[in-house]
Amino acid sequence: MKKSFSDKLGFDVRQFFQNCFTLLQDYQSKLVTYYTKEGTFPKEAFQLLDKLEAQVPVIYNKLRVNRENFDNYSDFLVFDQIEDFVSIFKTIENYSKWYKSSTIKGRFKQTTEVNFVLRQNQTLESFSSEVGWSNREKGALDLALRNQIKETDYDLSGGMVFKFAYQNDKKIELQTVVDEMTGENLLGKDIQSTLEFKNDDLVYLTPADTFLQTCEILTNLMKNSNPEFPDEGFDKSAISNRNIMRVRMSTFIRQMFATVKRDDTIASFSISDVSIDGDALSIEVQYKSYLGGEPVKKAVYGN
Repeated sequence: MKKSFSDKLGFDVRQFFQNCFTLLQDYQSKLVTYYTKEGTFPKEAFQLLDKLEAQVPVIYNKLRVNRENFDNYSDFLVFDQIEDFVSIFKTIENYSKWYKSSTIKGRFKQTTEVNFVLRQNQTLESFSSEVGWSNREKGALDLALRNQIKETDYDLSGGMVFKFAYQNDKKIELQTVVDEMTGENLLGKDIQSTLEFKNDDLVYLTPADTFLQTCEILTNLMKNSNPEFPDEGFDKSAISNRNIMRVRMSTFIRQMFATVKRDDTIASFSISDVSIDGDALSIEVQYKSYLGGEPVKKAVYGN
């Protein structure tokens, strides 16, 4: 069947399929190890992947030119199999995102890497303890290598920006983000809440704007506003006026916590202010990300 298809196509599909099976059977485990456990760079695997991906547009072009030659059901089965392999190539290209890896000393590892600002009088040794290193000296060495610095490059005045990775039980594991776990990627990426098309594609947000949108959506998420999950959100009647608030404030806080924890790009939140104007009130909520910086402030208003 495949030889017949190859003749019609004018391309050796049998060899293409054989190379695809070689990639999956002989190299896939090495690719996964590379992206998850600091494995060595699988040069042959990537060379084969590049070769196969370079052949894909050639195959598609020949399919278009010779489309009149394909006249039976078996031809379309072969074409479907080609499409399946193309999807696999795209998945492998994004392994660093699917496995949520970050680059450490030139290698990928399944961990989270973020930036931090060294505080005044803080050393690399003391900071390494805060982020989970049991051996302070080893942690300081990792920080120095990761940031390519010498001890003479910083002092105790603070303010220098470094990259670090959480260790052990302090590791960040984000379920709501599919991306490399570095820098602003920890904020997530999303399309605009109000659907809009630009250049024949949906408008999507930067990581910073995605985090702002997330905070806005969660702040305004009321019970029954999501038909699929009507119990999500909080009951606005709990803060409808100052008299009810005195009794039901604890209920509001519990509901707010249950709502916010559904999105793990938010590291923490707090109620920073309660304003009362007559019987009406508003509650200001502050959200913090794992990147630190200024918190995002949003307000919840009573009825």
